[in-house]
Amino acid sequence: MSVCPNCGATDNIGNFCESCGAPLPLEQSARPAQLQPAPAPQSVQYQPAPAPQPAPGPQAAQYQPAPAPQPIPVQPVYQQSEQLVYHQPTEPVYQPQPAYAQPGQGYQGQPSYPQPGQGYQGQPAYQQPGQGYQGQPGYPQPGQGYQPQPYAPTLAPKKATNGACIAGFILGLVGIFTFGIPSFIGFIVSTIGVIVASVKKQKGKVLGIIGMVLSLLMVVGVILFFANADKISEALSDASGEGQSFEEWLFDDSYDGKIEIISETEWIDKNSGAGMLFEANDNFKYYKNHNDLTNNYYTGTYEIYFGYEAMEILETKYGQYGVTSDSICDEIDNERGLSGVSEFMILVLHNDGCWVDGENTIDLKWDKVYMGYYDDNRNNMDLTCLDDNKNYAFVSWDDFN
Repeated sequence: MSVCPNCGATDNIGNFCESCGAPLPLEQSARPAQLQPAPAPQSVQYQPAPAPQPAPGPQAAQYQPAPAPQPIPVQPVYQQSEQLVYHQPTEPVYQPQPAYAQPGQGYQGQPSYPQPGQGYQGQPAYQQPGQGYQGQPGYPQPGQGYQPQPYAPTLAPKKATNGACIAGFILGLVGIFTFGIPSFIGFIVSTIGVIVASVKKQKGKVLGIIGMVLSLLMVVGVILFFANADKISEALSDASGEGQSFEEWLFDDSYDGKIEIISETEWIDKNSGAGMLFEANDNFKYYKNHNDLTNNYYTGTYEIYFGYEAMEILETKYGQYGVTSDSICDEIDNERGLSGVSEFMILVLHNDGCWVDGENTIDLKWDKVYMGYYDDNRNNMDLTCLDDNKNYAFVSWDDFN
């Protein structure tokens, strides 16, 4: 017989107390072991699962429900009297716990969370990783890289060079060596080229700017040069000591060449059909009809003047006609421009006879003055006789025929 050190029960058989189930000392274990009751059940406190946190990425976090609590079994406690009587185990008493929502079910008054792979009510289900949204390509699986798409290399188009910039640069450069003759046009062309090159993103803009600068400098220089022509003429006269005018210094060679061409040309008036021949020693013959060179003609000597010298002689020596240098300059500015000065001329015929049937019918001397312009490009003279105000269009015999 063994006495239980825990509850003091006797008549225990085995290694455990038959009343409380506590282990019996080995030396006292004379009877079979009695079942030892388990300690009183402890109330389990349940902590609510934390709210699900959304995972980073394009997909929403899936709700992971907390596992349902499982009851802990408790060993029954058998009651035994002095006689060997086994009592039924008592039912464990659990304290009431708040009901937790089962997976897929929401709290009362709250919508239920979706099952994994299912969307919320009224919302499409989220796609599994590796699957794209509907209508969109899926993302590559882990370990798989993006497959680069083949593409053909494209070359950037070459920028074209603006032609107006190049032309303006050339004109501006040529103007330096030609006394600024093409500089005005070069400035306009360069300006247009720079504007077009800036708009169309073309090359050659630097050349256009250089052309603009060169052309502008030459245009300003020429304007200042002619604006101070009198002072320059005086300076040249003082330097040469010959009293040469500015116009004579500037156009002397060209005037000599024109006079020589006129003297060597046989002229015909297209309006009247009259002919005029210049001979050696400044002599001339003026025929009333160019088809009859033996009868009805005038003889005498001639003088030809050009430019400002012609204006000065016309105003001072032949003032009876009432033509002034200012009126001539105004006419030139309005009709011919700067080149009209070098084209302006007067032709003075000193008549000394009129020959008819081989006899001089007029034994007198008189002058006839013609004023007008000589065009060396077309080789013609457009003159007006100041005595009778008739116009004469003289061309060469070769051009007339």
